[in-house]
Amino acid sequence: MKKLCFIAALCAALLLVGCKDEAVPRAYTGFYFDTYVTFTIYSADGSHSDREITDSCKNILGELEERLTSYGDNGVIAKINDSAASRPVSVDENTFSLLEKCIEISQKTDGAFDITLGEISRLWGFGSAQEVAEPELDKIESLAGKHNYKNITLNSENMTVQFTEDGFSLDLGAAAKGYALGLLKDEMLRLGVESAVIDFGGNIQTIGDSFPGAQSWGVSVTADDTNAPIGKLNVGETCISTSNASRRYVEYDGKRYHHIIDPNTGYPAQSDIKSVTVISADGTSSDAYSTAFFVMGSEKALALCEKLDGIDAVITLNDGSTLLSDGAEKIFTK
Repeated sequence: MKKLCFIAALCAALLLVGCKDEAVPRAYTGFYFDTYVTFTIYSADGSHSDREITDSCKNILGELEERLTSYGDNGVIAKINDSAASRPVSVDENTFSLLEKCIEISQKTDGAFDITLGEISRLWGFGSAQEVAEPELDKIESLAGKHNYKNITLNSENMTVQFTEDGFSLDLGAAAKGYALGLLKDEMLRLGVESAVIDFGGNIQTIGDSFPGAQSWGVSVTADDTNAPIGKLNVGETCISTSNASRRYVEYDGKRYHHIIDPNTGYPAQSDIKSVTVISADGTSSDAYSTAFFVMGSEKALALCEKLDGIDAVITLNDGSTLLSDGAEKIFTK
């Protein structure tokens, strides 16, 4: 019997220090992509009300959730999954750019991040509107190790997506929240927000160099569902994404299987990493690389991280010790 679980506790939490009396936060919450999103506004220029700002952001999330869902009738990803094996599927410019970015990250991580695991995720009971009584392990194993991102053909002239092979489907769950944060940040800035935080299920976007009265944002990093901080990141405007095995999982006959799938095996990833937090100016990158690093294990993850521009990481190992990229060492304090 399957039990699907979501841990509502945040994997990275905002820790504010030295805030002036007038910087009173106003928090607003919604539920999208199967998790909570909280908008906390600290200061704005007054050209738009908080209600106008948050309503506009929620409209963006509603449209994005419909567009990027891998099931249903209306989403562009669902349409790609239905038809791209037989014909080119036209997509909008934003979706095309997101797919380009995801495939680029797949290439750089040698497939540790792979958006073509939709069928495997469905068989486990993740990313699907259908209940799964028991995972079909033989079928999961037959689908593993394909690296089907190599079988996606993008035509930038015609803005189309096509699969050169059949038997797989897209699932953007490991990038969609980070991607959404970039759109929400741009919208908040457009509407006059000067200082704010968007917290989206383990992905955090800070807006502005700091909250009023402080020199930087302080983001407390945690490694599991206890929310006990292991340290703090002192950052300006940036995006921070955390991946670990405690946040979302299924249970079959009393055994727990977390949601981060190793593309090579089709099973939940097993490595020496307990949790990984990635810092990047780009939300899609922070979200996707946090997943990839978790799958890769600490040695490969840290080696790759040091080669990537604008990507830093805090890696918590299963034994409780912490590894830091060179850039993270400069902004992380215990």
